[in-house]
Amino acid sequence: MKDGTEAVEVRDAVIIRDRAVSVLREPASAGVCLVAPGAIGLPDLARETCAAAGIDKTMRVVGNRSLSDVAYGALAPFLGPILDTPDPDALTALSGFRGEIERRRQGAPFVIIVEQVELLDSASAGLLAQISIEAWVHLMILAPGAARIPRDLRALLLEGQLVEFSMTSLSTDGVIAFAHSRLEGIVPWAVADRFVRMGGAAPQILEGGLRESVRTGALVATEGVWRFVDEPRLGSASVWQLRGMLAQLSPEETDALSAVALAFAIPTNLLGEIFGGDAVRALRATELLVSIERDGLDESGEELLRIPTNLIAAVLRESLSPSASRALWQRVFSRLPLPRLPESTLRYVEWTIECGGVVDTQSLGILATLANRVGRPELALRAVALDRETPRSTAMQVQRARAHFYLGESAAALQIIDEIFIGPGSLNDIQRIATLLAQIYVTTGQGFDQIEVMLDRWTTMAEGTNYHGVLAQHAWAMRAPAFLMTSGDYRAARAAVEPLLQRSGNINAETVLIGALTGEILAVTGDFERSLEQLESALELVMNTAELANYGGFLFTRIALVQCSYADWERQDRLLERLAEEQNAWMIRQGVVVELLRAVQNMQEGDFEAGARHSQAAVVLARESDPERLRPLVLATAAFSAVVCQDLDLAAAYLAEYATLEYGGTPLTDTLTRAYASYARYLVDPSLGLDELRAVAREAGEQGHYPGRVQILLLLMDLGDRECLDEMTEITEGVSDRMGRAARALAQALRTGLACDFVGAAEIAIECSQHYIAARALTSAFLALRVVPERALHRRALDALALLAPSARALDPMLNAMREATVLSDREREVARLVARGLTSREIARALSLSDRTVEGHVQRVLLKLGLGSRERLLDANLGFIGDTA
Repeated sequence: MKDGTEAVEVRDAVIIRDRAVSVLREPASAGVCLVAPGAIGLPDLARETCAAAGIDKTMRVVGNRSLSDVAYGALAPFLGPILDTPDPDALTALSGFRGEIERRRQGAPFVIIVEQVELLDSASAGLLAQISIEAWVHLMILAPGAARIPRDLRALLLEGQLVEFSMTSLSTDGVIAFAHSRLEGIVPWAVADRFVRMGGAAPQILEGGLRESVRTGALVATEGVWRFVDEPRLGSASVWQLRGMLAQLSPEETDALSAVALAFAIPTNLLGEIFGGDAVRALRATELLVSIERDGLDESGEELLRIPTNLIAAVLRESLSPSASRALWQRVFSRLPLPRLPESTLRYVEWTIECGGVVDTQSLGILATLANRVGRPELALRAVALDRETPRSTAMQVQRARAHFYLGESAAALQIIDEIFIGPGSLNDIQRIATLLAQIYVTTGQGFDQIEVMLDRWTTMAEGTNYHGVLAQHAWAMRAPAFLMTSGDYRAARAAVEPLLQRSGNINAETVLIGALTGEILAVTGDFERSLEQLESALELVMNTAELANYGGFLFTRIALVQCSYADWERQDRLLERLAEEQNAWMIRQGVVVELLRAVQNMQEGDFEAGARHSQAAVVLARESDPERLRPLVLATAAFSAVVCQDLDLAAAYLAEYATLEYGGTPLTDTLTRAYASYARYLVDPSLGLDELRAVAREAGEQGHYPGRVQILLLLMDLGDRECLDEMTEITEGVSDRMGRAARALAQALRTGLACDFVGAAEIAIECSQHYIAARALTSAFLALRVVPERALHRRALDALALLAPSARALDPMLNAMREATVLSDREREVARLVARGLTSREIARALSLSDRTVEGHVQRVLLKLGLGSRERLLDANLGFIGDTA
């Protein structure tokens, strides 16, 4: 969890607006300067700030490039006939401007909103600085950066008369919190991630973007869960702001900027050759084009230019007609280098297909390949459909099959592969097919017969070759553990895969799949650390090798599923943050697994209501797309969280949907899926008994599925089944995973029934972030301490209770009541510290201006709450354990 970081970000954004409001209400102030990259979204923020300040009399001044050398050009609409006189002097202009403001404000406070301030002529800037001296006029400067403000206005900043406020982008969690405060319902990670990737995460942009996306139907709510069905939108004020800026560009500048918007990034030299160096330099000077991140260089060492945010690029693309887009494609596309960035890859494909660019079969194959790499299988199928070659090449058919698989249509993918078998194929084609078959088989358990045939064909054809001979041998060696894994014989799969772990060397797609499979086998058999090493190493290879992007989501899903049991949430959060920063296009399709991750994390921390919300979001998203076959686990998890939250009708609905699925989960999740479903079914209908859950536990034991076995036994322990305690203690001996350690401690405590063991179990569970286990252990500890009181142990239990997550305390009203009864108020904390320093009650009363009787009452309550028998014990105590204030 982020410990409220997202709430802090949103609060900071509100504080900035409120501080700006207070400045506008201060007569001595010249006003405020709002700064944001490109100044995008600041008109919306300006309007909101004026409304919050109760100011409805405003004037809008907009800088204009064509008038930047004309004296008072920006203020011409407000000076009228004064400008008709030759060389109007400053005093005359000031008098006329003041008169126009007086006429407009009608005695009310007045704000002059200045947009495109960097294009102001110097005379207008000086006049605005002069008028800001008036107590009833304030300036609101909207700037892309303080350094680009004209000299006279910048002087006001340096003198402190203008107060600068910089708007920064929110994190993904910050966007979720911000959007949740504006929208009713659940805002999933996928929605926030889209805004972040589009450059719309700054509060002033997000406010209008949410409103406009909902208004246009791009953002819709399904069963209370928000999701995008189209690209995010900018607020109307921001769109008009952008169009006003673009209208001032020359034709060559407009074409150059549009070409970059369509291609995502273009080398600086190439852009200058096509559209002219002057146009490129002008766009860079206005910061409409910037050097791309990642050192700003492509593989040849050339600098790449892009538009600062994707939202600006989206507005540009929307303003282009299909004919204009096609004309630019014909002028630019053939000269572009092959894309190395996922964003460029996606734009190349979309631009070509959307504008109807005519390309040959080989180019269409490349486009289909690129579309699959960036997680856009629907675009890959469109590229395949444009191919008029008959019969289609094997390479094109492989991309067609891969696209269907990514859309969750594995049967269609296998049918296409069967068609490919009929024709001839090169070694490279055979390799592509075998790799795709392996991914389908590991994910769905389907296609083993085709794998056998394909591997036999590959091995035969590769005889006498070095490269393909090694690849075929590796693939053949993985066949046995893959079959054992998918068949449910996890112990045998572990034994079969161990010799393969000694092999080294990067062989690209095969290395990735071997890493994924071995990582999954190791996780199922309880070796989580080595499992994550394998999976994260394979993911690192994917992130550094563009042609392996197909496997990014595949690997991230498996890492996430391992973490659902290993529960190293700090490690997982770091990975998620890195993937968001890296802008991997395939992460856009990972909304289901992220919601599942957060559901499990929240439930382990005892917040089942939050877990239920994330589960609900995952259910809605999985119905739309489920290429990784997570929907069974998602529905079972949602049913589980619903019964814990006592919403039995919702749980029954999820279970009914679960029963209609025609496929099970992956080997890593299948046992856990059936366990959650069995638990939920029992609580919905207790007459079913525990036989089904016990049968799943026996099967997990026979197969050697460690994480599933631990979770099932935890569920049985929760239902009061003592027969499972010995088994839990046995299988978790010496384990290092957090859930296993916490489960073992609880099982041992339940076996002995001793308060000391329950307190110890709670401490271990809290250390392992398993707060729901800690809550149960503390409940049992306090009940045991009522029977056999022990002051020191009671103190330890209270210390553990202080560390328990509030949501976990809420699982048992007794825990909440005990926590409230032991928390010191501000006054009690102050009295406790003075007693510990050796002061008498009379001295404390005098120091705090209280009566002796009041102080003595505070002292007695402190002793009671801290479990101490006398003032002397408080004198000897280490005050580090004094609880938080109420």
